[in-house]
Amino acid sequence: MSRFDTRFLALLAFAGMPYPATAQETAHLGRWACQFNATELDQEGNQTGGMLREFGIEFYANGTFEAYGTETVDDTTFEFQAEGNWDKQGNIISASGPEISDMPLNPPDLTFSFSGALQPDGSMTYRDEKIEPSMGHVTNRALSACQRRN
Repeated sequence: MSRFDTRFLALLAFAGMPYPATAQETAHLGRWACQFNATELDQEGNQTGGMLREFGIEFYANGTFEAYGTETVDDTTFEFQAEGNWDKQGNIISASGPEISDMPLNPPDLTFSFSGALQPDGSMTYRDEKIEPSMGHVTNRALSACQRRN
């Protein structure tokens, strides 16, 4: 085998090796403490309903997550836990999986969903507003904020 063939084979072997992950690709991994607030609004922008979730979520390198915390609705607090899979598109992390809650009338197919955008300061935040076309104003607003805990 020539020296060229040996170098070529070495290059092919190196090209097939996994590349180490960059800090940006793994910045979301680990434990986070989060608050999620969902608010229903009337035509004047007054709150008519909503809920607050305070929870911990941990993202693992194998593409799975675990979440646990509380949800408060109408001055009543319930505990929940969830696990499932996460996905990252750019700086947005999305996670979903089955949720178990001690809330009465807990549907069997209850799903935990999370979205967060990594921010330059190291936090994760997300904001979503729904506009009801027939009403012409914001009817639902969802906000989340997370801080790293590890």
